[in-house]
Amino acid sequence: MYNVDYFINKFEAIPENEWHTGHYSNYDNTAHCALGHCGEGIHKTKESKHLSILIRTNLDDRHFAVPNINDGENEKYQQPTPKQRILAALYDIKKVQTPQYQDITKELAVFPEERVEVDVKVKETV
Repeated sequence: MYNVDYFINKFEAIPENEWHTGHYSNYDNTAHCALGHCGEGIHKTKESKHLSILIRTNLDDRHFAVPNINDGENEKYQQPTPKQRILAALYDIKKVQTPQYQDITKELAVFPEERVEVDVKVKETV
């Protein structure tokens, strides 16, 4: 359920002005970081745990923690907003998880042979 597509869809739907850095939520609870959008605050949620695991295990670097990316502290993700940074990381994960295969169907395809009808007469032997 909590896969890369789930988080891409979730975060793309959240407007830019509802993103926050530095804390899970801003003072009036109108903007959140990526983990805050997953319900994390004082306690971790199942959703925020899955996001953290997804980011850490697929980007293969201990510095790729959600808060580092969200807050612009990761050198690789320097997009102008937290939303754009998190989505860039998720799209990188999607690329890794979706192998690109060369289309070899033409080379493997079996095309029907042309049929030529031949009139054959059979001679009966008695």
